[in-house]
Amino acid sequence: MTTQPVRTRSRLLGLRMALIAIAWAVASSPAGAQPLTPGNLLVSNLSTGVLSEYTSAGGFVRSFTFPDFEGGFHDLRDIQVSPNGNVQAYNGTFTPQMSTLVPTSGTITSQPFAGWSTINNISYGGIGAFGTGVFVTDMATAGAGAPQGIVRFDTGGGTPIRFATAAQYHDLTVGGDGLLYALNGSSTIDVFNPTSMGFIRTITFDATLSTADVRGIAVNSTGGIFAAAWNGTIYSVSSTGNLVNSRVSGFSNLSDIDLDNSGRLLVGSRFGNVILTDTTLASQTSFTLAGGPTVHVGFTSPLTVPEPGSLVLCGAGALGFARWLRRRARTGHG
Repeated sequence: MTTQPVRTRSRLLGLRMALIAIAWAVASSPAGAQPLTPGNLLVSNLSTGVLSEYTSAGGFVRSFTFPDFEGGFHDLRDIQVSPNGNVQAYNGTFTPQMSTLVPTSGTITSQPFAGWSTINNISYGGIGAFGTGVFVTDMATAGAGAPQGIVRFDTGGGTPIRFATAAQYHDLTVGGDGLLYALNGSSTIDVFNPTSMGFIRTITFDATLSTADVRGIAVNSTGGIFAAAWNGTIYSVSSTGNLVNSRVSGFSNLSDIDLDNSGRLLVGSRFGNVILTDTTLASQTSFTLAGGPTVHVGFTSPLTVPEPGSLVLCGAGALGFARWLRRRARTGHG
C-alpha cells in the first residue's frame, strides 16, 4: 500500500535535484555566454577595453571586458569575427596581444609576439581573419617595438610569422575575394596572398582619396574597396583605386569600416559614432556611444571569403602572384 507514495516522493526529489543542478549551472556560467546573434553589430571601446554587441537599430545586447596588458594604458583596437564564430581583437598599443573571445563560454585567451606594436594613434591597428590565420598590422615604435610589417597568428597553434617588413601598415582587411589588403599611409594599399603571404600588387588611390586621410578599408568579392576617412566621408573605390562614389557621414574622424555578406557597411568614429549604411551609400542610420569614445567596429556575421587552398587569382592578382613564385624559385626559397 505504501509503494506508490514512495515512488512519487522519489520522482519529486529527483526532479527537485535536477532543477537545482540546472539553476547552479546557469548561475555559474559566464554572463552572456551564448553565440553571437547573426546580423548584430560589435563595437569596441578603445579606452575601456569593453566590447559590446548591439542590434542594427542600436539596442544594447551584452558586453565583454578584455584584459589590460599595459598597466591602465588600455587600448582595445580593431576586432574581427573568425569563421568559427570567435572574436579576434587587436588588444594594446606598444605591447599588444592578440586576444580571442569565445562568445559561447565568455572566455578570453591572449597571445603576445615579440616586437609587435603600433604607433599610438587612436585609429591605428588593423586585424583580419582567413581560415586559421589572424593578421594584424605592425608598426615601428621605440625599443623592442622596432620591427614592422604584418604579423600572422595561427589559431591552430602554429608559431606567429612576421612578413611584408618593408612598410608600416595602419589598417588591413581580408577581402571577399580572399586576398589580404594592407593600408600603407593614406594613398596606397598593398595586396597579398594570405596563404603564401606573397606580395601581389599595389593599388594607388586617386587624388581625391589621397587627400581624404583614409583610416579604414573593407573589400568585397570583386575587389571593390570601401574606405572610411578622417574627413568624415565614406568612399566607394574601384579595384584600381579610382573614386566611384562617396557619402558625407555628418560625423568627423572616421576610424574603422567593416562589410558583411548582405552589402551592409559599418563605420566607427573617434567620437563614438556608429554608422550603418550599405555599398550604394544611398542612406545611413547611426547611434552614438555615451561619452563619445573612439570605437572600432565589426559585424557578428563575418564576410564570407574563399577557404584556404581554394583561392583563385585572376588578372593582375594572378600575374603578381606568378612573379612572386618566380622570384622565390630564383632565390632558392621553397
